[in-house]
Parts: sequence; C-alpha cells; structure tokens
Amino acid sequence: MVMRFKLSRQTRFMLESLALAILYTALPILLLIILQTFRSLTALNLVLWLVFTLGWTALITYIYVKKVSKRGGLTFRG
Repeated sequence: MVMRFKLSRQTRFMLESLALAILYTALPILLLIILQTFRSLTALNLVLWLVFTLGWTALITYIYVKKVSKRGGLTFRG
C-alpha cells in the first residue's frame, strides 16, 4: 500500500529547492574534503575539481529541466 500526500505548490517548490541545493553542493564539497584530507590540493587538482563541479551543475540542471518540462514547465500561478 502506497500512501500519497497532496502537497501544496509552495511546499513542493520548497522541497524541490532544498533537494536541488543538496544535489548541487553535496558531491563537490565531499570531493573537496577528500582532496584536503589526502593533501592533494594542487593547482591542477583544483582546476579539475572546478571542471567537475561545473559539469556536475550542468548535469543536474539538465536533468531537472527535462523533468520539469515533462510536467508542464516552470509556470507560476498566483
């Protein structure tokens, strides 16, 4: 038995915003902590981290926009 909860638009918006914020930041910060832990903060590693972070952000944005466009787009009604 699956329980479904009806969320208001505002609550859904806040939950999606929170999920996106976590997705955008969790993996890049974790990778930066790993680099710091292993004393691997060289210029090359930081540039590679930056490239990875930008790619990760683009990927998450692409997936989210595709998901949102399937359900009707980013339209806000008052």
